Amino acid sequence: LENDVIWDNQKLRFYAIFTFIAGIIAGLIGIGGGMVLGPLMLIMDIHPRVSSATTATMIVLTSSSVAILFVTSGLVPVS
Repeated sequence: LENDVIWDNQKLRFYAIFTFIAGIIAGLIGIGGGMVLGPLMLIMDIHPRVSSATTATMIVLTSSSVAILFVTSGLVPVS
């Protein structure tokens, strides 16, 4: 496709290292990984629509998993 990323070993290593560091930073300061990885995808010349859809999906998955964790551990008062 026209705006598709062509993966090679260098891009794969860069993306893997950056996402690992982004995950640590996101966990330490309490933000979603999508807020950190969105700009990375734009730097990698991924189409902005694909980047925003991917980040939105990551944010939905992260917030949903945390909400389920809070409900199942009994931290949400249901009354």
